[in-house]
Amino acid sequence: MRVVVIGAGAMGSATAWQLAAAGADVTLLEQFERGHDRGSSHGTVRIFRLAYADDLYVGMALASQPLWAELEEAADEELVEHVGALDHGVPERIHEVAASLTRAGVRHDLVGPEEAAERWPFLRIEGPAVFQPDGGISFADRTVRAAQDVATALGAEVGHEEPARAVHLRDGGVVVETDRRELRADVVVVSAGAWAAPVAGDLVPLPPLTVTFQQPGWFAPRDPSVVWPSFIHYRDTSSASAASFGAYGMGDPGVGGRRTTFPGTAVKVGEESVPVVVDPDDGPFEVRQDALRRLADYVEIWLPGLDPVPLRAETCLFTQTPNDDFVLDRRGPVVVASPCSGHGFKFTPLIGKLVADLVRAGPDAAPPDPRFALPA
Repeated sequence: MRVVVIGAGAMGSATAWQLAAAGADVTLLEQFERGHDRGSSHGTVRIFRLAYADDLYVGMALASQPLWAELEEAADEELVEHVGALDHGVPERIHEVAASLTRAGVRHDLVGPEEAAERWPFLRIEGPAVFQPDGGISFADRTVRAAQDVATALGAEVGHEEPARAVHLRDGGVVVETDRRELRADVVVVSAGAWAAPVAGDLVPLPPLTVTFQQPGWFAPRDPSVVWPSFIHYRDTSSASAASFGAYGMGDPGVGGRRTTFPGTAVKVGEESVPVVVDPDDGPFEVRQDALRRLADYVEIWLPGLDPVPLRAETCLFTQTPNDDFVLDRRGPVVVASPCSGHGFKFTPLIGKLVADLVRAGPDAAPPDPRFALPA
């Protein structure tokens, strides 16, 4: 089977790995250079958590764990570090998270504000909190690179700086045009993130997609010996999505390998409360000083264990559906594997497998869950 995958971020790279492992003839196309910072998969770290107020995503996080281990073994590299994950904030949401973890049999602690303040004095916690010891961080750039390297070792071709200029449906398959060549394939996988609509919008019906500018910052810990869990701060219940929240953070050990404690280099902190809608083609985007000041104000109030003067900031893009669910579905020879609504990185190897399964199952394949279906 001949497959072209458009978009070499986390999901496209994992899909290429899974397809190549299954014996497919795979070409992975990326419009930018290797390791670029124009999309959603770049940078050092992302949160790895099993905690959701949603049984579907808790189950998917559990299912992703052995696949992370498989990719780590194939790449001979550590990609996930389990330093724990902490959720706190709106009591209603925290109790929903705890209930979902209980139903899935995931070990966790539900603690009150006094115990939370004692265990994590570097965080300001005013309500109940859920600690999940199997959470932590995943290494973003390292994961994308590992998936691509393993895919290449299995025979896949990776074409960086080779954008797909057009995709045509032809003779039951597809033809993908780039500036260099014309690629004929049985199936095309669109994992283009913020560019999903421009690439696939004329091929299949897509839900409304919103691309937003996000800007996390890095802050120095006051006590470098502290081991920071990743954390989610639920600050608003106005969204119907169980995946939405207000702020997040995680320790960032930089480029080092697995450690039992962080060296205290920095903590990455971000907000989702004031997204800015953008056109991805307008990038690269400059750091916004107003957003950075707002983030520093959040750190000063809620993260007493950090110096509120930012060390640096970085931009990235989220591409979201109206309900923050993913799009993983197939119509004929076109498979859509994007977007992941800003919370998909922890599922990277699983999404690669699910998308590869869609490719191999044939043109009438059903999505892995009805929530991930393309519009009728």
